[in-house]
Amino acid sequence: SRSACSSLNAFYTASDSGRNATTDCFGTTTSGKFVKTAKSGEETCAAGGYCPGSVKVYYNSTGGRTECGAGKYNASTGSSSSSACANITAGCYGTSASSSCPAVCAANTYSNAGESACTACDSDYANSGDTAESHAGVASCKVTCAAGTYVASSGAACTDVGNGYYTTESQTISQGSTGSRS
Repeated sequence: SRSACSSLNAFYTASDSGRNATTDCFGTTTSGKFVKTAKSGEETCAAGGYCPGSVKVYYNSTGGRTECGAGKYNASTGSSSSSACANITAGCYGTSASSSCPAVCAANTYSNAGESACTACDSDYANSGDTAESHAGVASCKVTCAAGTYVASSGAACTDVGNGYYTTESQTISQGSTGSRS
């Protein structure tokens, strides 16, 4: 009945048929809002997620907000759609409500946009630096082959160019690429 709910704040306006305890009272969230604290009513959707609205929330409960998934973030408040959740920047990892780069990947690791963890470079390949760009994608992992050596196949270590071939200077090759020889 509405009588049990009428003494609560304005959000809790209804109860299930035949029920009259305050714990049976509920409200339905509006787009861009959620119930963060039980018994408190609605507030603007917090950063790091979205609040689609039309969620039934009982008086002793919370709800109406969905976190952005792993590898995603949303710096805005009041969002109502999952499209507000964007990919974390390549070269970064972690989960954060509002940061496009919660943390930069460590030396010799990389990440692609939208990943929540870093991946180790293949052995012999390395990267370093304290910016997202220096750890962005597998191509940020590099190996430097001395003159007379090259990378023969994707992800392989430096190897001798072989009889009849040469390289006159060192080559820096990205992981996933091959070197050249003449």
